[in-house]
Amino acid sequence: MGKKSLVAGVVEQARQVITFVYNHGYSLSLLREKCSGDLVRPGITRFATNYIALKSFQDKMVGLRSMFASVEWFRWKELDSLGDSEKQPTLPYVYAAMEKMKKKVRASIPRGAKSYIKFIKERWEKYLMHPLHKSAYNLNLKFHYKYNLGMDYILIEAVELVVVKLVRKLDLQAACNIKLKDFKDATKTFGRAAAVVGRQSTVPSEWWVLYGKDAHNLRKIAIKVLTQTCSTSGCEYNWSTFSLIHTKCRN
Repeated sequence: MGKKSLVAGVVEQARQVITFVYNHGYSLSLLREKCSGDLVRPGITRFATNYIALKSFQDKMVGLRSMFASVEWFRWKELDSLGDSEKQPTLPYVYAAMEKMKKKVRASIPRGAKSYIKFIKERWEKYLMHPLHKSAYNLNLKFHYKYNLGMDYILIEAVELVVVKLVRKLDLQAACNIKLKDFKDATKTFGRAAAVVGRQSTVPSEWWVLYGKDAHNLRKIAIKVLTQTCSTSGCEYNWSTFSLIHTKCRN
């Protein structure tokens, strides 16, 4: 019976769902909350285990539907898809996504938002937060001019830390910091009409290539930072060692 294509296909689909859920800390926590417990995992060799697992799926069907249709699931998937891109440069948008998520949580859960924000903040600061995130947010023209980030000294300090890390010579560090003012004030090539118009329509790294000509050293740093991809593996409690080593790009 278990070798029939229809049965084997259903068991394989159940195995894929369970593997995905149990390989991500947040989805596993959400599963246990919505289903009031764990699912039975299909076995590889034991015939009866597969049917026990499918029975477990059936018994917890209401909780599973609630989980996959919940606001928490869609918010997590939105951020997870952003953070796990191996090809697209997503680093410039991670910090903004975290701030946006906090605002959505406060708006949707006015009374219980404090505990959720505390959890998000602890996870972010313990596992993920790095000056690169703030630097990419600050150097991303899509946010820099819209939110007047040039006046945020925490973000400015983050860029300065990255400059110190990537540039060894003190005179070049000083030159980069001076050019940050030109970027903030949108002067010289940063203030050209085409540069202003292209702030929202041009890819951040390409914008720096086109309009950062007067800030050669700062442009090199901005392009390096804004073309970085990122991963959520640092904040996962459970993940597959095999998938961590064997990525699509490497294999």
